[in-house]
Amino acid sequence: MKPRISKMCNICGTEFVVIITSKQKFCSIQCSRIAHSLLMKTNNPSSRPEVAAKISKANSGEGNPMFGTKNTPEMKKKNSDYQKKRWSDPIFRQQMIDCHSGSNSATWKGGPIQLICEYCGITMIKSHNDGNQKKRHFCSMDCMHKGITVNGEKNPNWRGGITFEPYCPKWTPELRERIRAFFDYECLLCGKPQEDNKTKTGKIFQLHCHHVFYNKQACCDRQEVHFAALCMNCHAKTGHNRERWQEIIHRIIDEIYDGRSYYTKEEWRTLTC
Repeated sequence: MKPRISKMCNICGTEFVVIITSKQKFCSIQCSRIAHSLLMKTNNPSSRPEVAAKISKANSGEGNPMFGTKNTPEMKKKNSDYQKKRWSDPIFRQQMIDCHSGSNSATWKGGPIQLICEYCGITMIKSHNDGNQKKRHFCSMDCMHKGITVNGEKNPNWRGGITFEPYCPKWTPELRERIRAFFDYECLLCGKPQEDNKTKTGKIFQLHCHHVFYNKQACCDRQEVHFAALCMNCHAKTGHNRERWQEIIHRIIDEIYDGRSYYTKEEWRTLTC
């Protein structure tokens, strides 16, 4: 093993050990970067944009002394043997680990942080990357599933439990069939035919009949009545931003279907006879 000497870091003053022939002046990569940064801020001509551009142009392409050269197999083997010998030294290896670990790492962001589970409120320790403010934080998969699929008053789409309100007695299977037939068994929004209204497993469902004004008592309270035949995907969209979808579908029915959205009983009898 080559003889070693102790040196003092030019930046932080820390004492470090290197082989006697080493020209190393800093104890870590971090101190080396600080020294380089300080050097670039002094009277360095290359810090001026015009000089930097001139140097870059002179060393680019064919102007670079290494342009067109390739490492020979002998050179590759020599470099490989040098790196293997270098990293076999336990002191050097430990120095490199220390330089790139923890707060000495260039990607250090402060270490582990405390987060609170959104569902159960338990405090947990996560890495800095997991603490991204755009992410939602849960302590377990169970809490994640429960937290994402929130039911009841905690759900942002909660409307006071209107799901359990009864429909108008006139809301019959026959009326729903007249709605689908009026729109030619195609989704009003995307045009998907009823035979393509499938689940991921391939099961076919009838088109959904949507209350445009979200009023389950339509046909019974003498208010304006508009219905729409929608595929499963489009019907799911109407549960969010209801005012926007109400305006869109209402306008389509008024301008394209002249304000109508289903066949009357008399028209249905004529069509089915």
